[in-house]
Amino acid sequence: MEGISKKTLESARKAGYLGKKMYKQALTAEEEGRPTAWAMVNFAHADLILKAMGVEIVYPENWGAYCASRRRAEEYLENSDSEGFPTSLCGYARVTLGYAKMLAESNFAVPENAPGGGMARPVVLLSSGVICDARFKWFQALKRYMDVPIYTLEIPNPGVREASVEGGKRYNIRYMAQECRSFIKFMEERLGRKLDWDKLRELVGIFEENLRTWHAVDQLRKAVPSPMLAQDFYSCMLPLFYMSTDPETTDFVKELYREVKERVDKSVGAIENEKYRMMFGEIPPWHSMSLFDDLASEYGIAVVTEGYIYHFNIPPAEEELENASDIIERICYWTYNHFVEKWRLNALKMNVEPGYFVQPYLDMAQEYNIDGAIFHTLLSCRPACYTMLHTANLLREKLNIPSIFIEGDMVDLRVFNEQEAKDRIGAFLDTMDHYKELRKNV
Repeated sequence: MEGISKKTLESARKAGYLGKKMYKQALTAEEEGRPTAWAMVNFAHADLILKAMGVEIVYPENWGAYCASRRRAEEYLENSDSEGFPTSLCGYARVTLGYAKMLAESNFAVPENAPGGGMARPVVLLSSGVICDARFKWFQALKRYMDVPIYTLEIPNPGVREASVEGGKRYNIRYMAQECRSFIKFMEERLGRKLDWDKLRELVGIFEENLRTWHAVDQLRKAVPSPMLAQDFYSCMLPLFYMSTDPETTDFVKELYREVKERVDKSVGAIENEKYRMMFGEIPPWHSMSLFDDLASEYGIAVVTEGYIYHFNIPPAEEELENASDIIERICYWTYNHFVEKWRLNALKMNVEPGYFVQPYLDMAQEYNIDGAIFHTLLSCRPACYTMLHTANLLREKLNIPSIFIEGDMVDLRVFNEQEAKDRIGAFLDTMDHYKELRKNV
């Protein structure tokens, strides 16, 4: 299908099976009278709790991306538009609202032609307080179409200096743990049964094993030439990001690690003509992922790493995990470390704010030997974009690394011009060459 990228890794070609499995499991659960949830990306702690309670989860953000990858998002976007929702609203939200309208009109019978089989009717909507502008009102707006309770799980988002206050981390972890316990109580009342704590501990073990292996893959990706490019990563992130407690994901990520390590050991790159190493931020054009193939074949551009938000794989310190008061706090350390702790010290040293949307790019630019950054400014996602110009300026000022901006949207093909994006990046090669010379002379 036009717009879908090629894969250079055999394991990446298998990732789609796990995504289809996720949607199928939820639909089967609904048929059998078991509970399902629609969840915003919450970075693991709520997911683990829901899974331990026997709740199947689907993610509207992921489903919106899947629809776009099949160039099927527009019909749901138009449904949303017809309901009066603004076109500047998050594209994922608009796809979800358009789909929910369709569900309500069909008495919640999932449309036969829905991408991925569609999303099963939920018993709960799990919102999250992290990052996204639309999160609260998006799920509240779904009440127009379905009478389903909403729970919002809060996550602290301290600034770099606030996070460095003595005792602050411990306070935030306790706050997160309390939020989780309140959520557990809510779900126990909703489902009429208690959380299976032994099951939760089992799932946390699988989760941690998979994320540690995933982290090892990311470390291998720093090699020159790059053994794994963005077009492979964006396929692999689905099982790693959304199905990290599934035993089949364990087999998948181990196979991924073996394949990537073999390339590194043999100094084999994902492409033969790697001339430029670039990173991509933040959300990709899911409808036009072939862009990455064209950049590689036409210009020798290897997009070697992506927006850090998708790389939920940075292990907390073992001492912290061992000192957690219980399994809930242990989960919270993983989430908190991803958003705050990993970037805090470097952000302090480099005097960078805000930390978690800026410092990761400065760190990755050095760790992955980057020649330039591609920033995708999105029509419908302000949080992913509002720091991009600031980040680009810091990359140039502090590291002599230039950036190029392309405009579009993650799901709406109608506002993205792939040829224009390629032409602009092609014209940017001379700029990267210039800054390469500058860095040599520093």
